Amino acid sequence: LGGPHADGPSEAGAPGPIETRRTPRRVMVFGHRGASCCAPENTLPSIARAFDLGADHVEIDIRLTSDGTAVLMHDDTVDRVTDGTGRSSQLSWRQLRRLDAGRWFDDDFSKTRLTLLRDALKAISGRGGAILDVKPTLVGEAVARALRESKTTPQSLWFYVGVSTETAMDLRRWVPGARILMGGIPPPPWPEAFARLKTQGVVGFELEIETVTKAFVDAAHEHALIVVAYTAVSPEAMITAAGLGVDGIETD
Repeated sequence: LGGPHADGPSEAGAPGPIETRRTPRRVMVFGHRGASCCAPENTLPSIARAFDLGADHVEIDIRLTSDGTAVLMHDDTVDRVTDGTGRSSQLSWRQLRRLDAGRWFDDDFSKTRLTLLRDALKAISGRGGAILDVKPTLVGEAVARALRESKTTPQSLWFYVGVSTETAMDLRRWVPGARILMGGIPPPPWPEAFARLKTQGVVGFELEIETVTKAFVDAAHEHALIVVAYTAVSPEAMITAAGLGVDGIETD
């Protein structure tokens, strides 16, 4: 929001200084939940803003409604980011679509609605790719349906499943060739762990930035696996992560 403002922290002050430092190497930039700095997270305005600001890709969160529809939502309840209340998994899309998902962020985004995965995929297509942070265990059928309805393909998508091999298997069943990102650094010996994970469709790791080490990144690269770090919110964190060799950085 820039510098201090006489009317308080909710008002934008004078612009801060332009950052002139650069990362030591080029890395992919993922807008975390879109451009969650500047628009309501996991919404179409946030996705569009991320690409407008120069992101290569976005990271979005996926949950299921009570009627099995894939929607963008990080929390298991709608309370924080809408004017409604309750678990998204216990509400139908008909109920969720009525909620205001923007006013909590700023009045300028009043009447912004929650976003179907289908519509998010349409918005992403042609602009970049996305990491889909999959919250439920069994979401493959809904993702496959969203791909069909949006007339898009999974080639520009990665699916983050945490440490759930069950989720990875379900996704691969419904979305053949789905590229899986795992969370957490597996215990050594890493070559054996990497070989096992690759049989499950794993193409890399999405790791908390504080846990990333150069030794692990180098080992992953030796086995053609990528490493994406999250969530970098300062130039120092981005420069450090790039120096460790990560392939991508998530940022707000």
